[in-house]
Amino acid sequence: EFPRNAPPELVIDWSGANIGYIGKVDAGKKTMRPPEERTLKREGRILRTSMVLSQLQVLVSAFRQGSSNDLMVNVYYPRIQEAAELLITAATQEKCLGRSVFEFDEGEPRTTAVEWLCRRLNVKVVDDPENAERKALNIVLSADKATGWVSAYKSLDTDVPVEKERPTGVPLKFIPANTRGDLILRKGIKLKGARQVQRGAAEVLVSVFTRAAGEPGGHGLIFEAYNADTSYTTTLHVGASELLRQVNGREELLSEMQLKDTIEAMLYRLVIKPSAVGGLDLSIDIHLMPNLFDA
Repeated sequence: EFPRNAPPELVIDWSGANIGYIGKVDAGKKTMRPPEERTLKREGRILRTSMVLSQLQVLVSAFRQGSSNDLMVNVYYPRIQEAAELLITAATQEKCLGRSVFEFDEGEPRTTAVEWLCRRLNVKVVDDPENAERKALNIVLSADKATGWVSAYKSLDTDVPVEKERPTGVPLKFIPANTRGDLILRKGIKLKGARQVQRGAAEVLVSVFTRAAGEPGGHGLIFEAYNADTSYTTTLHVGASELLRQVNGREELLSEMQLKDTIEAMLYRLVIKPSAVGGLDLSIDIHLMPNLFDA
């Protein structure tokens, strides 16, 4: 029986002879663990975080190579207990970011730049050529220089026909992008284009507000769509004239009694898509269900 209130004890007969190979440490022998896995005590570490790269949950560590501006990135995949490293030279960093990550200020700016590079890594599990019973990681950096709207503008396809009905002129009143009034409706719905921006998820959370607190919804509405994949919110301001056009001029549909039902029907015309400069674009396409508000 095991003693009560005490852990079990294991007794093994022993002759008392010296067993030299138990607990013996050879100080002159180095560990056989690959150096790319020994990241905890390496000098020059500027990043250590968990990321999902190529649908793999990996641990990413980044180190500065000596006094140079080269960046060594270590990727460790716990599932197969394998790691690999990739050297991102200063020249490659300048090609991708316009300058080296070490030219950014320390703290959040530098961390953001390093994470941007790390998220452009393609990680693949392959067979280890030196050991048929093990797997290995293959890492490739896939990133181009990102110059914001200038690069996006140059990549636009001008052969694509534009919409015939396009807003022109100067708005009657400036509306700040963060303005919102009273909440009228909030629900999860399936939008056209949502699968493209949410990696397969077609449903987004849409909130509809008046343009100012206490103001009737018929004077203007604010549509907000929340992208759960990136935690990004895109906003669309719709003025009174556009609302009237959407309902085929039927002013009674914008009255306080019918406004909520009208908005729920109008949600079928919402379209969400990636913008040319990053982020999302939200719009209302009157050509979707054109007979929606026929009398």
